[in-house]
Amino acid sequence: MELADFSIKTNRAGATEIVVNGEHVEDRVSRIVFEARSGPDPSVIGLEMLPGEALIEGIGVVQVARDLDQRQVVLAFLNAIDEGVLSQTVLDRPSTFTSKDPVMTALDVLKEWAGASAGGT
Repeated sequence: MELADFSIKTNRAGATEIVVNGEHVEDRVSRIVFEARSGPDPSVIGLEMLPGEALIEGIGVVQVARDLDQRQVVLAFLNAIDEGVLSQTVLDRPSTFTSKDPVMTALDVLKEWAGASAGGT
């Protein structure tokens, strides 16, 4: 797996600067998915590119997606979830034991996580 150097810089006005191996690519990216990992595995940045040509080369894991099937996106999101973290997060929520069914609480947690991913936070 070849690694790429990358940086993502945002400001409060909503502007984003995306640099991969020293090349600014923000004008060609429609969506960013960032997966931070602990341990020896590198972080992964997925860039969904706008139609047209683009060249990204280098060091770090960069995934370029074009015309993604939304089912594949959802499946990738669900497959990346650590069941232990999800379970503990659900158990830590007071609503699990007071006003909600645990399944509904788990769905709320997944929606929050999916919103954070889509929002780039």
